[in-house]
Amino acid sequence: MSFEDFGMDRRAFLAGSGVALSALGVSGLAGCASSQEAEQTDTHVEPVASADEITEDFPIGFNEDAAPMAYKDADGNYTGFDIDLIKQVCRYVGWNLVYKPLDWSTKDEALNSGEVRCLLGGMSTEGRETDYSFTNVYMQDFHTTAVRQDSSAAVAADLAGKVVAVQDASSTYTMLTSKWRKKDLGDSLKEIKTVSTLSEALDLLANSEVDAVMGDDIMLRYHLDAANLSSTIKILDESIEASHYAFAFDLSESGPEYASRVEYELGNLYNDGTVLADICKKYEQYGITPERWTLKKS
Repeated sequence: MSFEDFGMDRRAFLAGSGVALSALGVSGLAGCASSQEAEQTDTHVEPVASADEITEDFPIGFNEDAAPMAYKDADGNYTGFDIDLIKQVCRYVGWNLVYKPLDWSTKDEALNSGEVRCLLGGMSTEGRETDYSFTNVYMQDFHTTAVRQDSSAAVAADLAGKVVAVQDASSTYTMLTSKWRKKDLGDSLKEIKTVSTLSEALDLLANSEVDAVMGDDIMLRYHLDAANLSSTIKILDESIEASHYAFAFDLSESGPEYASRVEYELGNLYNDGTVLADICKKYEQYGITPERWTLKKS
């Protein structure tokens, strides 16, 4: 189900989905709407204000290196576009947000074991459609290539016979090794060098230890800026393949219910201006613009 399927206001939706989730054995969700009886005409109610209204913990799994989508700032606080979004969702639903930074190669184990409820941080859907219960796509990005400023490469195909670094277990690695996607491009390379983080990949490129780095455009732009490498490294104009971001849940019976509930709130955040006026504006220098937001509620 998705929020478009409900001819009802937000409080009624929350009450209904709370009953459904409770019936599946997910503790505490039905209480979200226990005192929500009044008819509402706006899209949002007041956020949860007291501990008594918190219905359950909501642990999120993310890669700390997924800036600007999810990362730890200089003060040691977890932040980022996706984290700002899920904070707002939890405020309105009544979930206690719990941060669980992960080694990204262990993300599936963490999700399926119940250590985390949701995976986020620029979680792309391509090639993973049957692996998770996704919300609808909320943002579009694309895979692209970073090279040194003195490189003659203009498009990814110019890197045939070269060494390209990508983040391990990333959607970019999957793209380059999947038969029906860009495996021909991957096969043309001398080596696909996998590293733990994009920061590490860009350091290798800056030191001429690899010929290029491939990754999501938004994240590459952030890391170049953060490391002051823009004078040394450039991002090619070419889009290798589209990348679409969503929040991921497990394939259990409760997974799609959580996905629908989060998706409903994301639509409301778009409607009330929070996404466009506040959150996108905070990260627009990295290419996160209103034009890239795709999830709207009619």
